[in-house]
Amino acid sequence: MDCLARRAWWPRGALIGLATAIKLVPGVFIVYLLITGRRKAAAVAGLAFAAWTGLAWLISPANSAAYWTSAIFSSNRLGPNAPTANQSLRGILLRAFFPGPPPTLLWLGLGLAVAVAGFAAARQSWRLGSAVGGVAITGLLAALLSPVAWVHHYCWIILALGAIAGNGRRTGG
Repeated sequence: MDCLARRAWWPRGALIGLATAIKLVPGVFIVYLLITGRRKAAAVAGLAFAAWTGLAWLISPANSAAYWTSAIFSSNRLGPNAPTANQSLRGILLRAFFPGPPPTLLWLGLGLAVAVAGFAAARQSWRLGSAVGGVAITGLLAALLSPVAWVHHYCWIILALGAIAGNGRRTGG
């Protein structure tokens, strides 16, 4: 909604900031706002993230400290990450190197390459007038770049299909 709504009663970026405070993965949309030139909305998203995260620290400092100092670095808290249910780039690498772990630098390097190519495609889509396409690409990046992504994280495919199909008004080929 922060990226596509024509009119908003909330400051642009506020919803992305809230979503990122709840789960870090939506933070990719802050990058999307930056690469599409919406710096004010990206700043609002960052401030909203910081405000909501700060509020969580005030409400539950012990849980916040545990999350930000250890849980955030442990994707194994979600169970085994190597089974095919994990559809992230890291999950693919875990299966390719099973039973051992993949080299961390390989995962980071591939993730960086996917991020650069994906954000370039999202920006290009936005520049060509397909905001829906840019958002869909960014959502798919969120799933790919996350350490763990279940199949329902790829609901962005529906938005991508909509971007490909267009508005249905084209009559020529």
